[in-house]
Amino acid sequence: MKGHLNRWMAAVGLFLGIVAVALRLWVQNAGPHQVEEWYVGGLYQAVAPVGLRLNSLLPFSITEVLLAMVLVCLPALLVWWIRRLIRRPRERAAFLRRTGSVLLLAAGTAGFLFMGTGGGCYYRLSFAQISGLPVQDSSVGELAGLCVQLAQRTNQVAGLVERDEETGEMVSARSFAQWTQEAQETYRQLENLYSGVLANGSLARPKQVFFDQAMSYSRITGIYFFATFEPNINTDTPHYSIPYTICHEMAHACGFMREDEANYIAYLVSSQSDDPEFQYSGLSAALSNSLNALASAGDAELYAAVCQLVDDRIWADYQANNAYWDQYETQYGEFAEAVNDTYLKANDQTDGVRSYGRMVDLLLAEYRAGGGRPVQLVEASSQPAVEG
Repeated sequence: MKGHLNRWMAAVGLFLGIVAVALRLWVQNAGPHQVEEWYVGGLYQAVAPVGLRLNSLLPFSITEVLLAMVLVCLPALLVWWIRRLIRRPRERAAFLRRTGSVLLLAAGTAGFLFMGTGGGCYYRLSFAQISGLPVQDSSVGELAGLCVQLAQRTNQVAGLVERDEETGEMVSARSFAQWTQEAQETYRQLENLYSGVLANGSLARPKQVFFDQAMSYSRITGIYFFATFEPNINTDTPHYSIPYTICHEMAHACGFMREDEANYIAYLVSSQSDDPEFQYSGLSAALSNSLNALASAGDAELYAAVCQLVDDRIWADYQANNAYWDQYETQYGEFAEAVNDTYLKANDQTDGVRSYGRMVDLLLAEYRAGGGRPVQLVEASSQPAVEG
């Protein structure tokens, strides 16, 4: 009976694994147009709305519960497995075969779930292609022009949010549920734009994690778990960044898994919200990314001059953000970042974690589409580069 069960688990695991590998090979080689039509428009759109609605019925993070169970049960299971091998040497061969069958079933199921719940979306049409944004090489002058425009827009809303009297950073009295409701409503307003590709955003229910500081030690502000269709949000971070993070993780629920695209969509959604906190969160994130790109471009005088245009209240939030993440500069954080980098590269995001900064290419495309022009500034400033 046990031998029959072992063979059944191994066969199911092997079958699921073969299906997952075959689907992965297909999306890698079919071309983005076919992936968009058959995988995203077919399989993903058949599965995701159901998963998102089911997940929204639960107020807590399923991902966090599953992770806690693994962290508690896995060490105990490993101890039991080792003791079983030692205490029953005559059954060792059969026990190892059974272990192999279980592991094969688990691996096949994991691969099947990953590819069946959105893993293939990495190979879809880019958001730039869908939206018609003309992404191309840009000059430093164009980048500076973008930074000036973003600084002006961010300055306008910097005074519309509540701020701490001592530090000057943004503070919010809103609950996570209120933030979530606003994000869902803004996604709903954009459903009919961009060929309807953002429609799933209004169905997603972000979850506030309980072990938020553990996420900070991993240098994670949010994470989207495919199998549960669940955006998980770290709310221990500075308040000004949270609405943007919520919109970023909800972008993954729309099937945009590339980090640079999720960053841009988060800016797009939050900056078009009617809520000043969302507007400020999205614009300040876009400005931060753009300023960092300008700093890396090598024109120190141009960067310094642009920095002079940024409101002091915005710098207060950037400095608070830098101070927050400085607390979590640990070896574990470096390890967690390396794991994330490996995951991104495994899904053909060849820049790894650097792809987070490529959001600027989309911002530049939007800037040009709106008639933006290059600028040249020469004044000096002592403001530091922005982190995060």
